[in-house]
Amino acid sequence: MLTYGCIRNCKLCMAKVDYRELTSKERQAALDSLAEMIVLLKDKKQAREFIDRLLTPSEVVMLARRIGIANLLVHGASYVTIQEKLKVGVSTIRTVDQWLDHAIRDYHTIRAEHKAKQRLERKRVRPRREPRGVGTIGYAYSFPFEKLFDLFIE
Repeated sequence: MLTYGCIRNCKLCMAKVDYRELTSKERQAALDSLAEMIVLLKDKKQAREFIDRLLTPSEVVMLARRIGIANLLVHGASYVTIQEKLKVGVSTIRTVDQWLDHAIRDYHTIRAEHKAKQRLERKRVRPRREPRGVGTIGYAYSFPFEKLFDLFIE
């Protein structure tokens, strides 16, 4: 259970919590709780209000910069260009690049499974074969980041 260190033991007073002191199960529960809240958001306005109330201005800037780094990496920018444009360190860029690499692999796996499921459903409905050569060619990173970027752009 997460405790916030308040003298009155209330959840309104959130003291800093060192994530390293939490068990893996507690960290997963916190992430699940946050993910559930994000999924409930209906539109950009609600998302902005949620982020504005949840995060400090510094955290918003930090998150927006990471998303900006991801956007620039997706569009082929070099580390040097990103460093100069966003005033971030190479280690931050490398961390985001590694995250993108893992996220893209996961995204492509999920997408391939989804396409296979769709093909099976189509075969059941009408047994027609698709012509050869049908497919899409995209960037090395073809993750739908536009939805994430819209949250931080007015």
